[in-house]
Amino acid sequence: MNPPATPYKNLPWAENASKIYKYGRVIVGMGSGHEPRLDFYNSTSSNLPAYLIYVVLKITLGKDWVEQLEKIHRQRPGLWKTEVCLNQEGGEEYRLYTIKQDKPLCSSRISIANSRIHSFSIGAEDAAPLLKKVIENYPPVFLPKLKNYRYTYFFPGYLPFYGLDKASTSLEEAMNRQREETRKITADENSLPTGACRAGDSSGLLETIEALKCLEVFMA
Repeated sequence: MNPPATPYKNLPWAENASKIYKYGRVIVGMGSGHEPRLDFYNSTSSNLPAYLIYVVLKITLGKDWVEQLEKIHRQRPGLWKTEVCLNQEGGEEYRLYTIKQDKPLCSSRISIANSRIHSFSIGAEDAAPLLKKVIENYPPVFLPKLKNYRYTYFFPGYLPFYGLDKASTSLEEAMNRQREETRKITADENSLPTGACRAGDSSGLLETIEALKCLEVFMA
């Protein structure tokens, strides 16, 4: 069964970390049909803080976004494996390897630099395992009213989602560029058999989120 398409939504954000006020907008959407993709695009010069990806997806994809992506992931065929490595610029790359046409390849990746997440276009079936790794390293703030609230952030909820207008052209170019760069990543032929997960295995995303929620309450 194909997942329902989520139209692109243009969401403004603002946050104050370390007393430095920053703001920007992101465009998020997910396709349907054969091999749907989850697209995330920073439409301004300020990249989204990585710890906000959880709440951004909750706003743009809906409250059940975790269950939705997990269901898509569980339907994937074949082996899969996630990896976190450093790129040439010193940033983090979250990669997912799988097998296509009997050859291992990197099917999706998410890049983070200076704790801010870059634009990405990843397979919907790869989203849950990759986001699990990202959220582990950049935990969201689930209970902002508690004393361990780290940052001040907000999304102007009284505003409607902005239309794509001029951003649509840049979005398409950026997503195509991300996909092309991912295709250029070479995979070791022996990388998948070691530590790989099987089709139908849990991504661990939901369990990670629940564990982080419990930890936040415990540390409050």
